[in-house]
Amino acid sequence: MAIVFPVTLPDLVTIHHATGVANVDTYVHVFAGAFPTGDRKAVPAGPTAAEREASPYHASVEVIDADGTIVRSVLHTVNGYTFTAIAAAHTAQRVLAGETRPGFQTPVGLFGRGFAETIATTTIVDL
Repeated sequence: MAIVFPVTLPDLVTIHHATGVANVDTYVHVFAGAFPTGDRKAVPAGPTAAEREASPYHASVEVIDADGTIVRSVLHTVNGYTFTAIAAAHTAQRVLAGETRPGFQTPVGLFGRGFAETIATTTIVDL
């Protein structure tokens, strides 16, 4: 059984800062049992390498313009834990190489729309 519910994902909150889009809703689709229940102290620190390999991340976006035009894209990438670690390393390398601007920046705001696709096997497909 799968469930879908609205959720605020921290990385998606930054969409407004990178695009200026003010009205952003996010949802998550999970299978029953995907979230741990019970004693939180018994939950492991994170998935194993094998579990991460078996659980890639997919995200879709739908943008509706003021005139009603709809644009959709889908992102396919490695597991979120793996993506975050690689993205942090790529970001540090680029900042140390001088790619900086003062103040708060999102990765896409600083490095451009193609940043996600520099991480592992990430692809973005415009539909």
